Amino acid sequence: MDYQDKTLKAEDYQEPRCAVCSGDPSVPRGSVPMQRVTDKLDEYFAKRDMKGAERHLLYWLSEARMLGDTRGEMSLRSELAGLYRKLPDEEKAVESAERAIELADMPQAAGTLSAATVYVNAATAFQAFGRHDRAIPVFEKAKAIYEASEDLAGAKLGSLYNNMALALAGCGRYDEAEAYFMKAIDTMGRFENGQIEQAISWLNVADLYEAKLGAEDADGKVCECLDRAQELLDSPKIARNVHYAYAANACADTFSYYGYFAYAKELRARSEEIYDRA
Repeated sequence: MDYQDKTLKAEDYQEPRCAVCSGDPSVPRGSVPMQRVTDKLDEYFAKRDMKGAERHLLYWLSEARMLGDTRGEMSLRSELAGLYRKLPDEEKAVESAERAIELADMPQAAGTLSAATVYVNAATAFQAFGRHDRAIPVFEKAKAIYEASEDLAGAKLGSLYNNMALALAGCGRYDEAEAYFMKAIDTMGRFENGQIEQAISWLNVADLYEAKLGAEDADGKVCECLDRAQELLDSPKIARNVHYAYAANACADTFSYYGYFAYAKELRARSEEIYDRA
């Protein structure tokens, strides 16, 4: 076992700091170490320990609030919205998402890439629970920031297009949704390891065609989309890491739905193998 794995961290034994012990609670007294928080969060996700992830985030949320660290709280609320989306817990996801948006709209964060990330996470949480009308304007806020940024890593923009497409499809705006899916696929094709997101977009396009045309009329188009997705997921260029494991397991459900049972089983086996090594 690595030394650091055995070392007790502050959050393992300390209570969150008390605001009244540090002077005026309206004045920020420090900030939470978000990189450390997210690194530890990734460890919980790798072990699929969602309850541990929740305890971890709630500890640091209390710490951020005691410190008056609004940017830290914004990021933690955003992470909690994503966690509760996965659990799933609609009430807590929506509550966290709305608070994260409120903080991202504040002058010190408005218009930043950090705010855009918060908007995406919040809108994705709304979308996951069928609140597409609420998700679309929040995605639009993120899109305005991303497209105006010269420093943005394009992978984030590709993911945004995919999520916007899902929300539009959920509202029955199929032509707009298809256009955004194609923008997502094109954008992700320009970046290393973009194949996973491209595959997910192709599977989403398959669902869109079925919803738009009906199962029988969409059959040919659906098969084409599934074949494209399979080719991408089988690419030797893809890193078989925890991100791949999570995506492969999710993609398996779509392949199974369309009758690709053997391939769905293979994807789940790949996912389990990766998690077992983590």
